[in-house]
Amino acid sequence: PRLPARLVREARALIPVRTVVGPLTLEHIPMEKRHEAPFNPTWSSSLNLPVFWADGRRSLLEMFERATQEVPGYWELDAFIRYFRFLQSEKLIDLKKI
Repeated sequence: PRLPARLVREARALIPVRTVVGPLTLEHIPMEKRHEAPFNPTWSSSLNLPVFWADGRRSLLEMFERATQEVPGYWELDAFIRYFRFLQSEKLIDLKKI
């Protein structure tokens, strides 16, 4: 399927950089707020896998392409961008713009 050009441009312009090591959890979020989180990477290989490619060199688009090859059918580009924006809001990822 053809990806929306606006989302492709946005994902191509963002370079994720990890700010924590290892698999991601939401342990830093209070339990009552954790249940409201739109994504929870704890115990999710599909949510943790793309984060390991966040090395400050790959664009979010490159990482999306890899993720869709590793886990076919799991990701849509808009959800992938929202996921990384969520991780940024929780200070688990830094998104650099190019």
